[in-house]
Amino acid sequence: MKNVIYHKPKKKEGMDVSKNSKYSSWRSIGVTLSILYIITVLVYWGIYEPLEYIDDNGTIPEITRVNEIIKSINQDSKSFFLIAGFFVCLFISIIIVRIYEEIQLYNQPIEKVSATLKSKEIYTRIGGGFRVGRYMQDSYKLEFKSDDQIKFIFFVSFEQYFPILEGNKGILTYKEGRRNKYIGFEIKQIK
Repeated sequence: MKNVIYHKPKKKEGMDVSKNSKYSSWRSIGVTLSILYIITVLVYWGIYEPLEYIDDNGTIPEITRVNEIIKSINQDSKSFFLIAGFFVCLFISIIIVRIYEEIQLYNQPIEKVSATLKSKEIYTRIGGGFRVGRYMQDSYKLEFKSDDQIKFIFFVSFEQYFPILEGNKGILTYKEGRRNKYIGFEIKQIK
């Protein structure tokens, strides 16, 4: 599939930026995760106080056994924190990056391009299980081709999908972002 654009890259001489932009979200999540996790670990080590051992010269076996249990609890709590902290930071990082990308998309100007609707497809997904029951979910895909022979693919709502027929020509309006956002299609010529 040549010239398929899920997010329109900025044109730079001698460089295809579309390959780099595919990984920009993951890079942002990784950087955010690293920063949050380092801060979390530093705060944890700053406030963490392990359970204290009971004073003993090793003469009473019960106190020695209790000290071994305390040592095990201290080690387990460190391990649990490091693992649980990582997953909590990962979840928060994904949310932060997604919100940032939506804010960027909201602030982008609306782009207009002369295009033709080349194809439209409906994908039906069947899901569910024993507890929640079965359900069907439809996804609607529109594929436009601009006069410059560049393809634009959008996943749209039911209301945006049905008014347009394949072969219609007109003005496609969208916003550029991590994934382009479909705004509308003004039909100029019906095929």
